[in-house]
Amino acid sequence: MLAGRRLSIRTKLIAIYLIIAVPLITLLGISIYQRFKADQDSAIADRLEIARLSEANFVLFIDQTAHSALLAGDTIVDDKLNPNQASALLTRIVTSRHTFEVVKGHPTPIASASFLNANGIVVASSIASEIGQNRSSQPAIKAIINGKSSSISNLQRNLDGSLGFATVLAIKRGGILLGIVSIAVRAEALGDILGIAVRQGGVNIVDSNGFVIFQSQAPKLPLEKRNWSHEKFVQAALAGRTFTSTGLVFPLDNSIRMGAEIPIKSIGWATGSFIPVNAVLGPIREAAILNTILALIILTIALSLAFIIGSQFARSLILLSNQMKIAPQKGFTERVKIATRDEVEDLANSFNHLQDEILAAQEKQRDLQAKLRERNRELKELYEKQKDIALVLQESLLPKIARSIDHLLIGFDFQSATEAALVGGDFFDFIEISEKKFGIAIGDVSGKGIEAATLATTVRNTLRAFSYEYLSPAEIIEKTNKIAVAETQPSTFVTLFFGIFDVETHELTYAIAGHWPPLIYHTLDKRFTELEIGGLPIGISPTAKYLNHVIKLPDGSIIVLYTDGVIESRLAGELFGVARLRQVIEKNFDLPPTDLSRAIINEAKIFGGGKLFDDAAVLVVRVI
Repeated sequence: MLAGRRLSIRTKLIAIYLIIAVPLITLLGISIYQRFKADQDSAIADRLEIARLSEANFVLFIDQTAHSALLAGDTIVDDKLNPNQASALLTRIVTSRHTFEVVKGHPTPIASASFLNANGIVVASSIASEIGQNRSSQPAIKAIINGKSSSISNLQRNLDGSLGFATVLAIKRGGILLGIVSIAVRAEALGDILGIAVRQGGVNIVDSNGFVIFQSQAPKLPLEKRNWSHEKFVQAALAGRTFTSTGLVFPLDNSIRMGAEIPIKSIGWATGSFIPVNAVLGPIREAAILNTILALIILTIALSLAFIIGSQFARSLILLSNQMKIAPQKGFTERVKIATRDEVEDLANSFNHLQDEILAAQEKQRDLQAKLRERNRELKELYEKQKDIALVLQESLLPKIARSIDHLLIGFDFQSATEAALVGGDFFDFIEISEKKFGIAIGDVSGKGIEAATLATTVRNTLRAFSYEYLSPAEIIEKTNKIAVAETQPSTFVTLFFGIFDVETHELTYAIAGHWPPLIYHTLDKRFTELEIGGLPIGISPTAKYLNHVIKLPDGSIIVLYTDGVIESRLAGELFGVARLRQVIEKNFDLPPTDLSRAIINEAKIFGGGKLFDDAAVLVVRVI
């Protein structure tokens, strides 16, 4: 009997709706879950990115601190400063706000600076009460005494009462330890240094013992709450693994958080970022509940309407359905014509109105695409103009230098750290001052891009201008420095070497402003000559003074000038260094200067795993 029973249109509509609605509701549920999972993955990815940024900024700060310590230590040793002079120099490092940019009113990151002798006794310090104390038992100091070149302490109580850590470096000459420089850092000031604004959650840094060095939400966290060594995310990161979690009990406030912790492999520490789970998942849950309620409401209303009016408009609905199906095929240009004087007609009119909106949206889309094409054309033209400017600046930094002149052979090479960087701040020059005197210069501007290249061009041209006034190198650098101070921002500086070679006397008179001293290799007796360490980089202080030094270079001597991109090429935290640079020179000294300069940069690049971490420039001059 059921086989011959006729089903009403109302029943059919309800059955059809259920067939359609159930899969749609299922798809809605899947969509909500997928969004939940995508937002969860995105939050983890964001935490990883913040952690990596924290790692990069912290390692850069450590490198900057080490560089300041090395300059101070070299000055104390080479200039033979007495304890009072050394303490005054260390105090300037602690109080200077030019070395590290911090928010006005916030404490500087450096708590104290000390110089110790080879036995670990403090001989000079920014804190007078520390002088004379024996620090040889401290692990970081002991590591230097036992032969390491640098070390970093774990969490400690600084002399000013703040919590922090210390960067420690050895000052050696000929492999002999002459002194130790220790820079103590206030952990609470690292927020300014890291420069990471996290709207929800925070950033942490832990030392190799698992103690919290810095936590952005609680920079003054009490010492008794800083031991996180038992936390799994800290243990994993200190073991060299990246840790991620969608939910863990966070030790700062016992809240449930999600995020990531990664190792800082160069120093054996860890850093990470975690955010409360509710901050990420709460809105998703609310949206899921709201969507579910809306879906149930729509389903209930639709079933009711289908039951009540299904039998009344089935025929008109089928007619409307047929006309609506062909509307997309005709580009939404053919009107749906139904005159039933009921809801179906209203639906037809609504569909016609929707077609009008679709056509209007398509027209807007075409207009937008035309505007985008025009904008892309303008951006392309702007890029080409900027590229032309960059190429001109780069060409001005790589001067046309003759490969040989009277008594000298010259060669040079330059490689950018990234293919995307058209210009940088490295520059060098060879200036024919007179028939018998030639200027040799190399420098490095802090920063990258057109601004750095412009400053490099200004310094190079200024050197050239003053060179023709027959001044000494120290006088030329001092005059150039005054101009650089007026032209640069407080955070920008330029390291510089400038020397004048006399082909008659074979004497090289030189002065150095914060740059690595060139290497002098004597090919006849196969030995290197150490040059003097210079003063401050230019662009920092208008009253900076510089000293002239003189060295006699017999035939066969090779002068190798370089920027720090060569010796700071690194592998697993280890620098290429001056020692390896010497080995390359000793191995290839008989090459022509151009080939030797290229061999030096290539060796540094190979050491760094096929890439440079900074722009590298080398200028080689052979005395014949």
